[in-house]
Amino acid sequence: MPPFKVLNNQMLIHLALASMKWNGKVPSKVRSVPGVPEKLLNRLNPALFETMHRALSSPPPVFSSKVPQHSSGYWQRHEMLMEWRKETAVKRDVESDVILSRETLEELAEKNPLRHEDLEQIATLGDWHKKQYGADILKILNQ
Repeated sequence: MPPFKVLNNQMLIHLALASMKWNGKVPSKVRSVPGVPEKLLNRLNPALFETMHRALSSPPPVFSSKVPQHSSGYWQRHEMLMEWRKETAVKRDVESDVILSRETLEELAEKNPLRHEDLEQIATLGDWHKKQYGADILKILNQ
């Protein structure tokens, strides 16, 4: 049975705290760890400590940024399009996402189309929306 099904979070924390004293080298036999029953340590040894040794000797994980990198001027265009969408929705007495979906607004802000031909590259902008709002969108993005 894998250790994560046997050890609760508190025991894992105790093992992590104990491992800080090992300076990256797991002892071949660990007799006791405060907060972890000795019987459990004996049952999981050596698999648990081999796993801990691999983890301690591995480089730290590299996490990618969850925040996407946007093109220059993205946030300014995004704000202008949001304001226009809100005003247009009020005039038409509809929800703002009827005017442009969030996904379309973000794609417009990212790709920054400046001509009618460029609007064809906006995959989330349907033909009706291009015809109905294309001129207004381009006017905003060309400011």
